[in-house]
Amino acid sequence: MRAPHRRGGYDRLAAATRRTAYADPTYRCPGKDEHGIVVRCGLTIEEARAKYGRSVGWDADHYRSGDPTSPLVAICSHCNRSHGAALGNRRRTQGTTRDY
Repeated sequence: MRAPHRRGGYDRLAAATRRTAYADPTYRCPGKDEHGIVVRCGLTIEEARAKYGRSVGWDADHYRSGDPTSPLVAICSHCNRSHGAALGNRRRTQGTTRDY
């Protein structure tokens, strides 16, 4: 079963969010802070590719990570994936708040 934040029309909305960002060359990546809340890193896709490498593209993610009720925003793949890695590393070292 898919994660709650990936159910419903997520794939369709994510594709539309990415298409919109690619269509506007002036769109700037908002990035994410340590709590998963969107903040501005401020790079266009071309600036991000120059800084991080040509493989950087737009990802769609929830404004608040993992919250299916928050809207989708386009975030450069470097910011989105580094946020996910940092969150995963923090969870592995600090544990989770859930009782299993």
